[in-house]
Amino acid sequence: MFHYENRKNKKRDLSKNAFNQKGATAALLLTTSLLALTPAAPASAWEKPYTIINTISFGGTPGISGSSPLGLAVDPVRGTLYATNTNYPNKGSVVVIDEATGTVTATIQVGEYPYAIAVDPIHYMVWVTDYLGASVSAIDERTNIVVATLPVGTLPHDITVDPFQGTVYVANDGGRNVAVIDEATLTVTTTVAVPNNLPTVGIGVDPIRGLVGVTTFTSGFLKSYLNVLDENTDQFINTITLGSGGSDSNDVGRLVVDPVRGFVYLPQYFAGTLQVLDEKTATITKTIVSTTLTNPGDGGPGTNGIALDPFTGTVYVANINVGTVSVIDPVKGYVKATVTIPNASDELSGTAVDPILGLAYVANYNNNTISVISTGKGTSCEEIKDYPLLPLYCKTDLLKVKDRY
Repeated sequence: MFHYENRKNKKRDLSKNAFNQKGATAALLLTTSLLALTPAAPASAWEKPYTIINTISFGGTPGISGSSPLGLAVDPVRGTLYATNTNYPNKGSVVVIDEATGTVTATIQVGEYPYAIAVDPIHYMVWVTDYLGASVSAIDERTNIVVATLPVGTLPHDITVDPFQGTVYVANDGGRNVAVIDEATLTVTTTVAVPNNLPTVGIGVDPIRGLVGVTTFTSGFLKSYLNVLDENTDQFINTITLGSGGSDSNDVGRLVVDPVRGFVYLPQYFAGTLQVLDEKTATITKTIVSTTLTNPGDGGPGTNGIALDPFTGTVYVANINVGTVSVIDPVKGYVKATVTIPNASDELSGTAVDPILGLAYVANYNNNTISVISTGKGTSCEEIKDYPLLPLYCKTDLLKVKDRY
């Protein structure tokens, strides 16, 4: 098992120019490993990429009424999918799903209206924002028990984890700040106010460069920003303007970071597009149309959940109110496929990817289901055991299931 070190001693010596860093030795090794990785020959489930191969229903889950999956996260090492179940107006829960069978194996009660979720497979931890409870629930994967409930601030909206440093970052929408949690002690070590005192929505970490990206926006969504936090100092060191122009099309909420390729992917909720930001230059290099708008605004289609396959670099974007998932190659800048989700005329929410099994997931909030999508690519922990750093994810539990669907 991984042994924690003092967090401050593990910090990187970085310059203050956000997203303009040269990779350290570990970064180079990890980048080379992932880019050189050749996915295994597809199993039966992978022969038809970008198709629905299973639907997991929440409606029949024992002990849950009003089940509505919202946030999704995968532990690819152990083949486990986690979904937040809002269960409003009662206390919510985290539903544990075995990827091999697509069945619920446990239901863990957490706080009020669990929203976002993140997994640290190295330290066996699952982290959940209790949006209406102003707290974060920490779950031990080995026991499925909540080991801590930490007050973090008003309306915690999104969450991310740096597994190499054992640090969790929480974007508090109402508090307009970021809470920093030390996994070793299960304590909030600091709370950092975001620049310009704006609502704090999305958050993602680049563990290679030691940087955290936090999205904020102004009233009316007239402008959106990506604020950059240095993990070494827990201070914001840059603010990047993502969009402006006097319309609500500039609402950038969630984000995902590709530390291997050095990009940040930012879906524009109302515009229905995906912005690609180059970390080296801190500029938007591409804007890719994910879904075509016919009725801009709250009632019209737009982008919502986003997930990354770190092996292939492919991004999966849930198109809200359209009922589709866009499969995007953000480097080449085009939509490779559009997957229609059954019975999803209303709201799609969270997405997640298991790069080892070659599966993507999208939560259909109002239909109480999770759709399983074949990505067409897959590998195994056994195949990557000789790659630098990657065995950190695989040394404890090698996946043994070959054909899961």
